[in-house]
Amino acid sequence: MTPERLALATSIEVPTSFRGRASKADALAPIFNRSGAYEAYVSDNLESEEGGYVCSFNYIGMSPNNSFKPNPLRGAA
Repeated sequence: MTPERLALATSIEVPTSFRGRASKADALAPIFNRSGAYEAYVSDNLESEEGGYVCSFNYIGMSPNNSFKPNPLRGAA
């Protein structure tokens, strides 16, 4: 995704199976391996001081039925 597309996005879906690497020398590894705060950086050149966009979000994990759909409360209609 280009920095311009990230700037205009209102939501982004990233599958939990998504894999990436911290550097070219590292092996591919799951991005979401634990709950917590994450930041995604998008720039034309991440290794420069050119700037770009940052998206901060909190990954809370999957629900017990391995779905991101919310579980209804007991007794809820």
